[in-house]
Amino acid sequence: MKTYDLSKYRFIEPDAVTHFLLGQGWEEFNKKDGIVSIWGIEKAGDIFKILLPLNPESPDYPNRMLEAVKIIGLVESREESDLLKSFLNNSIFARESNRELMDLRLLPELESVEKNEFPAKMLGYILSSLQNLIDAIGQAEEGYRSSITGVISKTITDRTRLSVIGTAPGSFIVKLAGPTAPTQTNLFDEVDGSLEQRALNSFLTLIRVSHEGKMDDLRELLIKLERRTVVTYKKFLSNVSSANSGFDIKLGSTNPNIGGEARLNSSEILGLIDFLSRIESQTPEIIKVDGTLKLVGEKDSKNNFTFKMERLGDGKIFHGKIASSVIENGVELTLNRKYSAFIEETESINVITNESVKNWKLVDIHYLEETSRSEDNILSDIPH
Repeated sequence: MKTYDLSKYRFIEPDAVTHFLLGQGWEEFNKKDGIVSIWGIEKAGDIFKILLPLNPESPDYPNRMLEAVKIIGLVESREESDLLKSFLNNSIFARESNRELMDLRLLPELESVEKNEFPAKMLGYILSSLQNLIDAIGQAEEGYRSSITGVISKTITDRTRLSVIGTAPGSFIVKLAGPTAPTQTNLFDEVDGSLEQRALNSFLTLIRVSHEGKMDDLRELLIKLERRTVVTYKKFLSNVSSANSGFDIKLGSTNPNIGGEARLNSSEILGLIDFLSRIESQTPEIIKVDGTLKLVGEKDSKNNFTFKMERLGDGKIFHGKIASSVIENGVELTLNRKYSAFIEETESINVITNESVKNWKLVDIHYLEETSRSEDNILSDIPH
């Protein structure tokens, strides 16, 4: 006789089961005083019904939920283990498997897409752009200055890598997992969470803030996550939109302080793509410039120290204000000396001429002959 671990059934949220039933074509016929709801479906001429318990605090909740899940499994030809993975909080399975778990549920609205199917080519684009987005967020979480096209350090991508570990019905669900957590963690990871935890949690936060529609908060978050995240987020959303789809995510973590759900529908995605296009040019990009310092120390109208540098090779001139951290870093700024500089570049629109104007800010500088060792630490993702 088969035995069941009732403890897991107590943690099944009724909303998770309801979400699944609606996706499979079940209908709710009645709800009794917040205690139980009656659901049914017709298959092959037979009508099947379940009593879905609604109060997890009820003493018989686990047994009632077990009976409901058994009937659902019979009707939908699903194993108990598969249904539990759909219904339970992902964090339970994350701790069991010792890795971060995330369900990406796509919500296609194309009439040509059959239930529980998704075009393979579109899915490939979506998953590839999702990985690029998580990598970009991981780079920002590690504190690296980012370019749009540079190669991200392997020490980062090894920890932000996602693997497809399965699919599940209910629109179309792709089950993803991060790398297995190391047996030994450093103190930083124990305090702030591992890189993979922080990257996925920031992705979850990004989706939540996007859904809330608080654009000032979203702009602030994107600036924190840097320009590469803006570009890759827009690409990910564009790929989802190309499939005329929305999506939701369910994140489970080995860290009890991380995890949850978030969702964007197709209309929200279209608005976000337009918003990201508008702020993309306003998000700073860090560029590396080897050149000769031509001017330093003069103050602009806002009392900021300014610089002018001529790039080696093409003679292009960069000029703008100097970050206070540069003045305090101990590197002596000498006219006509060669330096390797890291310059923050933004674009703005001249309200009178409507022309695009580039603005530069010197954020780090080193003597050119001393940069070979420091570049890997400062900006390892920018190609030479």
